[in-house]
Amino acid sequence: MNSKTAPMVSNAADQSQVKRAERKTRDKAEILRAAWQEVLATDAGRMVLWDILGECKFMQSVWHPSALIHCNAGKQEIGLIITARIAEADELMLVKMMQESHARARREAIEAQALQGNKGESDA
Repeated sequence: MNSKTAPMVSNAADQSQVKRAERKTRDKAEILRAAWQEVLATDAGRMVLWDILGECKFMQSVWHPSALIHCNAGKQEIGLIITARIAEADELMLVKMMQESHARARREAIEAQALQGNKGESDA
C-alpha cells in the first residue's frame, strides 16, 4: 500500500481547486468532531477515553531520573492531544468525565468496604 497521499490541489493558482480542497478539509474536520461528540455522548465512550487518559498520565509529572522520562513525556503528549480533542467537541466534557471517574471510585471503595465487612463477619 502506498503511504503517500495524493495532493488535494494540483494547481494552487486554480481557485476552484483551492476552494474544493478547503471544503474537503472543513468537511473532514466536522465529521471528525461529530464522531468525537458521538463517542463522548455514551457512558462507555467516556469511560474508555478516561482510562486511556489515565494510562497517558496527562495530569501527572513526567519526571523520572532515567530515559523513561522521554517515554512518559510521549504518553503525556498523546493525553494532551486527546484532552484537546475532547474540549473541542464539548468544552465541559472533561469536567463531567472527572466527576464520573470520582463517582466510580467512590462506589468501588464503598463496595470494597462492604466486602471486607462481610468477610470479617463470616470469619467470626
